[in-house]
Amino acid sequence: MNKWRRVFVGIGSNLGERETLCRNAVKLLDEQHGFRVTAVSSWHETEPEGMVSEHMFINGVVEGLTSLSVYDLVKSCLDIETHSGRDRARQGMDRPLDMDLLYMEGVVTGYDAKLRPSTNKELITVPHPGISKRVFVLKPWSELAPDLHVPVFNKTVAEMLQALTRSGEKEDA
Repeated sequence: MNKWRRVFVGIGSNLGERETLCRNAVKLLDEQHGFRVTAVSSWHETEPEGMVSEHMFINGVVEGLTSLSVYDLVKSCLDIETHSGRDRARQGMDRPLDMDLLYMEGVVTGYDAKLRPSTNKELITVPHPGISKRVFVLKPWSELAPDLHVPVFNKTVAEMLQALTRSGEKEDA
């Protein structure tokens, strides 16, 4: 049997009943064999980043325990996205649901020898390579685990959030 590991998953939506879709994703994740939700952040309304859209996002973070492998957990998240109407072939577009594996205890994968994210798009990268630049991830995550040290970034969640808000990012994102 696999070891149970602490994990954090980012969840967001900018189409339809956004908060309902996110809450339903949490429920579906909790129903996965080998996954147990232990905490959910509050939901934050945020501007779209990395895409042009007139629709605001709702974002939050789920903390859980899992015995699933990285690959099985990501597959479960992708299945939940698809169940909620997400079409990943339409990258950069509005989406009813987006789920990202942010962190898995004891796992660093998808990075090269200099700890840069691999350019191989087939690899799953954990911790998620974009977290240190995303207030919409760090703010809700800091509600759950501000003192969690994130490998590769060599900072805590709170330190990454503080660095972004100090550098001029919007505090209310």
